[in-house]
Amino acid sequence: MPLSQQLELDPDPSAARTARAWVIELLARLGRDDLAESAELGVSELVTNALLHAEPPVRLRLRGTRDHPRIEVLDCSSSLPASAGATGGEDQLGNGGRGLDLVALFSRAWGSVVDSTGKLVWFEPTSAEPDGEPVVGHHVVNEDTFATEPEVAGERIAVRLLNFPVQEWAHFRAMYTELRRELRLLAITHPDDYPLATELTELARTVDGHRLHSTGHAKLEAAIEAGQTTADLTYEVPVTSVHDMPRLAGLLREAVRFCHEQNLLASAPLEEHVELVVWYADQFVQQAAGREASPWRGAARSA
Repeated sequence: MPLSQQLELDPDPSAARTARAWVIELLARLGRDDLAESAELGVSELVTNALLHAEPPVRLRLRGTRDHPRIEVLDCSSSLPASAGATGGEDQLGNGGRGLDLVALFSRAWGSVVDSTGKLVWFEPTSAEPDGEPVVGHHVVNEDTFATEPEVAGERIAVRLLNFPVQEWAHFRAMYTELRRELRLLAITHPDDYPLATELTELARTVDGHRLHSTGHAKLEAAIEAGQTTADLTYEVPVTSVHDMPRLAGLLREAVRFCHEQNLLASAPLEEHVELVVWYADQFVQQAAGREASPWRGAARSA
C-alpha cells in the first residue's frame, strides 16, 4: 500500500489496536523500527481520545519524510487540544491526566493544526529515552479565506479566466492546502534540515496573501458547490500583485522537486496541476499587459 494513504477508524474498542498495527507496518517499510515503541504509545493515546471526544470521522495518516516521519490523527472537531501541563490539572483529553503530556514525553515534536474542516493532532515518535521533560507543542490555527470578498482599496485590474476548470481547481487546491501545511510543519520542526521548506512556506504566504486583496472568488466557490465543470470568472486584483503570480507556478515546481528529493511521504503535485497553475498565472501577466484572455484548453496528456 502507498505510504501516502490514510486509515479511517471505526468507533469500536479495536480501533486503537488497528491503528497501532497500521502505523507499525508503515514504519517497518520505512526501515524505522526504532520508532515502534513510542509510535505505538502515541497513536494509542491520540486515537483513543479522538474517538472518545472528537467528531467523526477519525482518520490516521503517516506524513513527514523518511528521516522524520510524523503520525497524524484527524477529526472534525475544531477544539484545540490541551494537556495537563497546559491547564494545570487533569487534561481535557481524559485518560486520567496522561493524554498529550504522555505523547509529548515520547515525541521529538508534536502539535496541532485547526482549520474550518476540523483538527489534526500530530507527533514525531522518537527512539530516545524520555528525560522527564515533555516537549512543547506547536499549535497552528488557519483562517479559511476561500469564501471571503474583502473591501479592496487601491488600483486594480480585471482578470478574466475563461473556461476555468473549477473541479480540477478544487482538486488542486485540496492538494495545495495539504502541501502548504506539510511544508509549514517541516519548517517549524526541522528548519535546519529542510531550509527549502522554510523558503517555500514564506513564498506561499506572500502569494496566497494576494487573495485577501482580490475579489471575484465567490462565483468560483458557487460553481464548485454546484458541481459545474467549468465557469467563466472575473477577478479584480491589485496591480501590484500581478507580477507575483508567476511565483506560484515556480513555487509548485520547486515543491515537486522537494517532494522527490526529500522523500516526502505526502503525494507530490501532479504535472497537470503545474500546467493549470502556469496557465492561471499567465492570464494575470498577459492581461495586465493589455492582451486578451486565453481560455483553458486542458492539460497536455502524454501518449
